[in-house]
Amino acid sequence: MMNVKLLLGGVMITVSTLIFAQEKQENNFQFKGDSGHVNKEKNIITYTGNVSITSEYFTCEYAERAVCDNDKNEITIYKPKNLKLINVDELEKLPGERDFIVFNTKTKKLTL
Repeated sequence: MMNVKLLLGGVMITVSTLIFAQEKQENNFQFKGDSGHVNKEKNIITYTGNVSITSEYFTCEYAERAVCDNDKNEITIYKPKNLKLINVDELEKLPGERDFIVFNTKTKKLTL
């Protein structure tokens, strides 16, 4: 009887730990491109050639290049096409013409 109680106690602790340890996954981005390069020293991933990005914040297709700087929490997208905004916390339009956009994954700010 004592072994059953210990077993049930262990199972309850394990299950409750698993339930409460689950966190909402944020910054879930999907990238597709012709090629990619990882720079581990600078913590940067670069996608090139027909880059498509899908996220809960925005989508875009056929970008020339996308650079994910994990240290700065930024994704810079060069010459994106078919940009569709879904849910960003802040949107900033800088003066002048630019051929890139920057999304901050921490603040959810998109700068055009």
